[in-house]
Amino acid sequence: MAEVSESERPQILDQLARNLELKSHPPQTAQKYAEKILFSKDNLWIRQLALALQDEKPDIFAGLSGTPKASGSKAPDVATLLLMQDENDRVASASFRRGQERSSINAETIRSQLDGIAEKDPELKESRHFVPIIEPYPPSLLSLQDLKPIKLAELMQETHHRGYALFVRGAGPLACSGTTVISVVAGDGGDVENIEIHHVGLAFAEDLLRTAESIAIKEPYLTIRTDGTTTIRVDHPTDIVLANKSMVDGETKPADRKTASECKQLGNDLLGQKKLWQARQAYQQGSASAGTDEQKLILDLSRNLARVDLDLGRYDEAVNAALKAVSDGSDAALSGLDVKAYYRAASANYNLRAYDKAEECLTKLLKLDGNDAEGKRDMQRVQTRLTEQKSGKYDFEKLVGKLSPQAPRLDIADYTAPVDIKDADVGGRGLFATHDLRTGDLVLCEKAFSSMFEKDKDWFAAWEYNRGRLSMASSTVSLWDQMVQKMLQNPSTIPEVTKLGGDYAGIGGTKVCVDDIDVVDVFQVRSLIESNTFGIPSPSKQRQTRPFGFTAEFQQEGHLGDNTGLFLKTSMMNHSCVPNTRKVFLGDAIIIRATRPIKKGQELVQSYAQTDADVSERREMLQSTWHFQCNCKLCIAEAQEADEKRKDRETLEQGANQLGMAIKKSSASSQDVSKADALLKSIKNSYDLELYKCLPRKASMYLHVGLIHHYMRQSHRTRCMATITSLFDMLGWKLDTANGKADLDRKENSETHIVPELVDVLLLFRSMQLNSGGRSRQTEQLESVSKELYLAMNGVACGWEPFLRTIRSRLTSSITIPSYHKLNRPIKKWISDSLQDSAKALTLQTTTQYDLREGVEKVDDGVKWEPDAGAYALRYDGHKLTFSIEYATQETGEGGTKILLKKDFEAPKIVIVASSSTFKTSKMPVDTPQFSYTEQLWTHATTTLYVTMPEAIKSNLVEDIDNYLSPAAEKYYANRGIPWRRGYLLYGPPGTGKTSLAQAIATHFKLDIYLLDLAQPKLNDESLADLFAKLPNSCLVLIEDIDSSGIRREKMCIKKNHDDEQDAAKVTLSGLLNVIDGAAAKEGRLLLILSNEPDSLDSALVRAGRVDRKIYMGNAKLSNKSLEPKHLETLAHAFGSVIPSESLSPAEVGGYLMLHRNDPLTAVSNAGHWASEIIAIKARGANVSAHSSNVSDADSSETSSAEVLEAAVGSDGSESSDE
Repeated sequence: MAEVSESERPQILDQLARNLELKSHPPQTAQKYAEKILFSKDNLWIRQLALALQDEKPDIFAGLSGTPKASGSKAPDVATLLLMQDENDRVASASFRRGQERSSINAETIRSQLDGIAEKDPELKESRHFVPIIEPYPPSLLSLQDLKPIKLAELMQETHHRGYALFVRGAGPLACSGTTVISVVAGDGGDVENIEIHHVGLAFAEDLLRTAESIAIKEPYLTIRTDGTTTIRVDHPTDIVLANKSMVDGETKPADRKTASECKQLGNDLLGQKKLWQARQAYQQGSASAGTDEQKLILDLSRNLARVDLDLGRYDEAVNAALKAVSDGSDAALSGLDVKAYYRAASANYNLRAYDKAEECLTKLLKLDGNDAEGKRDMQRVQTRLTEQKSGKYDFEKLVGKLSPQAPRLDIADYTAPVDIKDADVGGRGLFATHDLRTGDLVLCEKAFSSMFEKDKDWFAAWEYNRGRLSMASSTVSLWDQMVQKMLQNPSTIPEVTKLGGDYAGIGGTKVCVDDIDVVDVFQVRSLIESNTFGIPSPSKQRQTRPFGFTAEFQQEGHLGDNTGLFLKTSMMNHSCVPNTRKVFLGDAIIIRATRPIKKGQELVQSYAQTDADVSERREMLQSTWHFQCNCKLCIAEAQEADEKRKDRETLEQGANQLGMAIKKSSASSQDVSKADALLKSIKNSYDLELYKCLPRKASMYLHVGLIHHYMRQSHRTRCMATITSLFDMLGWKLDTANGKADLDRKENSETHIVPELVDVLLLFRSMQLNSGGRSRQTEQLESVSKELYLAMNGVACGWEPFLRTIRSRLTSSITIPSYHKLNRPIKKWISDSLQDSAKALTLQTTTQYDLREGVEKVDDGVKWEPDAGAYALRYDGHKLTFSIEYATQETGEGGTKILLKKDFEAPKIVIVASSSTFKTSKMPVDTPQFSYTEQLWTHATTTLYVTMPEAIKSNLVEDIDNYLSPAAEKYYANRGIPWRRGYLLYGPPGTGKTSLAQAIATHFKLDIYLLDLAQPKLNDESLADLFAKLPNSCLVLIEDIDSSGIRREKMCIKKNHDDEQDAAKVTLSGLLNVIDGAAAKEGRLLLILSNEPDSLDSALVRAGRVDRKIYMGNAKLSNKSLEPKHLETLAHAFGSVIPSESLSPAEVGGYLMLHRNDPLTAVSNAGHWASEIIAIKARGANVSAHSSNVSDADSSETSSAEVLEAAVGSDGSESSDE
């Protein structure tokens, strides 16, 4: 770390002072602190200061090389760094004052300080708390009777008073700061002192300090606070106990006691008030006071005590109390109460995860009452847990579906049958396989012993400052507190936790019981948390559905520094940079699967570090965090290589990755392939084959993947398979595809590596094989091997099926040919001709056309053979074409056959051209129009456009078009002699998504879209009429920028310099109107006119009947009410009475009624207002439609910023979308 130069100091000082002022420090105080910080001799302080400020003014710190990053999700702010410096000063002061006499403290000053802390407590969730870690000290292991009393006045500053006990009582308010309860205690003569009790919880501390007559602090520690005052600090909760009166006063007579019956009633009252600790004390006192002749009362007290212990999470005690409450069976009247006792014992055992004991208690319960609903329900839960525990069979998809950030914990049993704890060659003890495991097999599934998530009410953010290590880290203090309390409440868990290793041995791995209390060393617990906890990603619905959603690549989405958990069995697993297992998290559960075949007795290892880092970086990280040097095969091999050689390979790998990604995304040239081959050779030569004989060589991995995709696009199956085999070989695998099989095994004695791309290329090759030869043993084995690898990486099968569909879509181009399209019949005929040899595939059909006006069906071509409904496959020119036939039902009104045509590996354009070439060789009429790709009539059937716009407007528009296109609407129009056409004007400023909305409508309703550019030089009335004559009956016509197309009325006048030829090349207004709704205009089509300046349009173009709706993102919702026919005449008279005579055209009135044809009540009630509005608009000379929507400024602001979001279509033909 470079020293701060004289030239840098003024800049840093000024910046720091201004930062402190922003933290509400007065300017003078800010300057004082800034100078104190800057001129500190503690280099760590300068580095942390630089870290806090470098984001705001990075140029100041350009010369300060070696500035470290603090661990955690954020860097500490200046206020936190000030607390850090205060802690340094406190330690220095405490060292100076060690052994000095204690000074007296004013009680009122203490109380006011506590009130201030209590007010700030709600802010802890919002800001990161500061937690200094003091020098560890052991808990008291002496009985209270073996300790000498000491008074407050006799305490020495910064001293642990070994061999003494301090007897005090609560004497002031309580405040909670993080995991610390702060209060005041009083001794003899009214002397008072601050007290800080850590890891006890506010509820317990309140009962302890406010209700106990006296408490004893074993071997008290008096220390110095940052403000210079003294405080009694209790870190180990087992160092503070209740003291009875005889201990304090030296009396031999017992303290006054209530009767057992009085204690029971008092306990019941306290339980009703939710004062659980006091209720527990009352029940305990009653049990101790009860006589031998009060057996029923003793059973009641025990049963009630079990209830309280359940609520407090003291499950060990709850089991004991509940079983003591079971009668001897001599009194039948007590059997109902025995059911309660057994149920509470079963519940406590279930929470202790002792499922076999819970089953035993429930069995006895159901023997007493076989109809007990809760007992039967819980028996089913217990048996599910036992099945999970014994067989490892979990419904993972169901479990995953239950997870959310608000509910991250699962109710499951641990499955650890495949593992055993033994001494390892390196790293002490480890986990070993109890039987052979295959790739993807479940090694273990374990629920965290303790976990803390950001959404938990007890979680809070904290910076943990360890002055002894000169380190600042995002703290796990919430988990620390939770674990300590859990071990205190359930001492049966202490041995299984303390057997885990840590830097601080504490009191060891065996239970130590003093004064009937199992001692917990909190510093030992913290040490094992540091060495054994895992960061856990927050549960995410996106992770649950996306392929490989649970792999490590996606887990950075969670707050790994804030969500933590301790897994007792998993923590025993040692590290290797070439692991044979992989872990994923399901909330507070961890799943570990084998990533390669593992033999019985082989050690199971996981990776603690990022294995892609250089060996020196990996070893440094492992040494600093876990204090060991990795000597796995990979580290040994890399350490033997020269640094320069590894760096050269890293450079080659970066180039290979870039080229591989480019080749994967788009077609590669011959030069790209040659460059790739040269890179592969260089990378191969960079490895010492003797050193890496049994190690994965990952440097060329992504270049292999890119070439595989290239060969697949080129349909080079042999080269594709050879490259896949080479990829697996480089990663330590042997893939055998000879003789039509697909076997995957690790190479002999080789370490292996797996990545999602292995699954990807296997499934792509499987699809290639399916497309060329159908299902076979090899394709089935390829799918099986792929799923094994997928499970090994993802942990669960979630996302597997979507991944399969994604792979298939990437290899398939599909086109939907609706029944009305001109290519439908030629393609259908070609399919029929190709299937003549298969009579089962054909059926006799007549082609009919329904005339809505005459109400009859007309036979078009008579009876002929056509393909039956279903799926088929044909070959053309060496290519496989698959298609499905779907006959429309009479209800749909489509009248015809829809064909879905698919072609593998090629883009949609190639499919269409190939199909067109095929038609030319078929027996088709000479006048059959041939398809040309330049017509742009075809689009991906699966492409979907999503338009962001107000929901009410969007739903109204979709509903209106849907009603118009429905079969019922066609008949409705025909029966009433109304032309079946619909026109819309989309208007608004440029760039608001009008064109994209039109595309979205066409896509949503599966309509071909015809874009009409009226500004084309060669377009005139005649050619325009010819274009519209070729339109199919059902389509969407889009006229863009009509206000800038130059459409005008023809005037009866003679102009100078008149050019007939020039006029002949223009489209006139009358010509456009004629094709839109003239006598020869076709029906069944949608017309969308787009305009930026609607007021500039000719009123004849947008009058009612041609433009039925104007849309500026603001239409009222259409209702869907029905009306009795007998009321129609009444409504007709009511409607006519509010429409002014000779003021509105029939088209305007008809357009309004058509708009509300599904809601006549609304049509009548709004008619008067509508008529007045239309008359007023006409008086101003503006354009009128059947429906005019005026929106407020707020609405306009919202709609003008509407966006169109398109699902992206990849270069390989696949669809992708951002979730």
